Amino acid sequence: MIGEPGNKRKSGKAENVMHLKRRILVVDDLPQHRQAAARLLSQQGFEPLGAASAAEAKNLLATERVTAVLTNMEMPGTSWLEWLQHIHRRYPRLPIILVTPFFDDEIRTTAALGGTAAVLEKPFGGLQIATAIHMALADTAEAGLMDA
Repeated sequence: MIGEPGNKRKSGKAENVMHLKRRILVVDDLPQHRQAAARLLSQQGFEPLGAASAAEAKNLLATERVTAVLTNMEMPGTSWLEWLQHIHRRYPRLPIILVTPFFDDEIRTTAALGGTAAVLEKPFGGLQIATAIHMALADTAEAGLMDA
């Protein structure tokens, strides 16, 4: 089951991401995909928080503490690149993992320019999702993007 809002973001100085519970915002317009990703995340020890749209995810990002964003590439109402750039501009320290049903060098390059830390091709399993998140968090820490 996808987590409910409640771990509110505090105003003021951000805490070190490593001290936060590994809460992952799962953004997908299809409920069955959100729930499947949430199940995989839970099995790997993460706490999933779901959003059905970019608009809903924006509201959650403004009020909830999350460790990373796992977002579907195909999102109604917004282009995937605009959505990635929005997250990256507003939350530059927040790792973004893009989920796509197809993957090629153009998507890899464009996603990297949009600020993604990793790209997962559907279908994927729990180990793949956990590895992508852990690598994204490690890359963020190595780049010095964690708050002191």
